[in-house]
Amino acid sequence: MNPLDTEYSGGLRSAEVYDTATGTSTWSATANLTRGRYSHSATLLPTGKVLVPGGEGGGNTAELYDPAAAAWISTGAMNSGRSGHTATLLQSGKVLVAGGAGGAANAEIYDPAAETWTLTGPLAQSHVHGHTTTLLSDGRVLLVGGDPDYASVELFDPATNAWTRKSDMVPGSYTGRFDHTATLLADGHVLAAGGQGAGATAELYDPATGGWSDMPMPAAREKQTATLLPAGQVLVAGDASAPATATLYDPGLAARSAWRPVLGSATPVLAPGARLVAAGSRFRGISEASGGAANSSATDIPRLQLRRLDNDRVRWLDPDPAAGFSDSAVTSLPVTGFPAGPALVIVFTNSMPSNAVMIQVTT
Repeated sequence: MNPLDTEYSGGLRSAEVYDTATGTSTWSATANLTRGRYSHSATLLPTGKVLVPGGEGGGNTAELYDPAAAAWISTGAMNSGRSGHTATLLQSGKVLVAGGAGGAANAEIYDPAAETWTLTGPLAQSHVHGHTTTLLSDGRVLLVGGDPDYASVELFDPATNAWTRKSDMVPGSYTGRFDHTATLLADGHVLAAGGQGAGATAELYDPATGGWSDMPMPAAREKQTATLLPAGQVLVAGDASAPATATLYDPGLAARSAWRPVLGSATPVLAPGARLVAAGSRFRGISEASGGAANSSATDIPRLQLRRLDNDRVRWLDPDPAAGFSDSAVTSLPVTGFPAGPALVIVFTNSMPSNAVMIQVTT
């Protein structure tokens, strides 16, 4: 153990960096945090730095990791010391920290430019721990469940800086969710799965209606992980009592693989104001999906989705009329205002997603 880890009883101070660029995928020690902490959060900022606030042992302090200098630097203190909170990178590049022990009834926003924290409007319900926050496609944030009100749902609107209590999750035969997962799907819905109190249940949140619909799971899970796969499926793995198990949720966006567009390549480094160029096949769809009566509103125009890796921020890109598009290539209109960092590109035709290709968005 690093001897500095014992300096703060609240948690470890040591940190490590995982390097995939060396070809050997290795871990190496980096500088120690300014404070030992656990039950904290870590958020990648558009600048490339990492924000680590709160946690047990961290109180209301926060610090930044600078990968260029391989060093930790103290930043502005939060209004409340909190642990077990959630942290969400907003579309503005600011970070929303919500709930947690010590700040269960409030939330605050970190501004990387000013290195300051500002309280939002109060939460409608306390959320001590075990809740989730998910950035929706329209920039709002969905908060679900947690202790003490497992079934509660709230929405945060950055435009008004306010939280709104929404209809509770579908009660059914369970009491709500705690230590569950919440995943933003390719079509903008949110899949809330498992958790204490939920048994073998999952449900979908529709941001257009604000309603929930049941989606049963094969088995009960809690404290699992959920990962959105490039094809639009969600891999749910592990469980507090059966850690070696996994299951796959398929939203059915492309029932027939032969109809799904195939993305072969995309602009590897996308600079501000540049056009995103994608190449592949089946970008125009098939006759069965692109035809139909007038009321089917069918179209064979491909759309590009740019999805940030760390917070699932989504930007839909229309084709550039001047460049045109074909069954094997499409060029977007110029892309501006999307934060720098790794992102996924997905082509949608007739609401069917392609596989994903990773690119780098630069400043």
